[in-house]
Amino acid sequence: DNHLSSRFGSTPVFGAVQPFVQAGERKRAAQADALRGYVAHLVARLPGARVAVVGDMNTFEFSDELVRLLPGTPPVLVPLSPLVPAAERYTYNFEGNSQTLDHVFVSPALRPGAELDIVHINADFPARPGPAASDHDPVVARFR
Repeated sequence: DNHLSSRFGSTPVFGAVQPFVQAGERKRAAQADALRGYVAHLVARLPGARVAVVGDMNTFEFSDELVRLLPGTPPVLVPLSPLVPAAERYTYNFEGNSQTLDHVFVSPALRPGAELDIVHINADFPARPGPAASDHDPVVARFR
């Protein structure tokens, strides 16, 4: 499980500040590059290795960190988010904007038969009283 650097200090994607500010972007890019490098090394040594990189990446599926750096060229990791309909991919709500911050990437050997679900129990109910385990929705990956 990974938790990349915080977005603290970012502005809303559709807010008054445009282009929006992505705080911590350089740190997350370095972290994504390190993860990709580790997986590339592992897959090169063990062809067919079944590897999953999961967690709160604190960035969007369209960010450079997740589009280019984490998968790599050639890709050593494949995102599973396209398995979920676009309107249901969000895992977090920031100032009324639904966002996909939690991701699952897998090595090509693990992709066949993979399934992904996002259980909307937190982002849809941000104003609930009392403590909660998380303000992010859980992401469930299944592999057959």
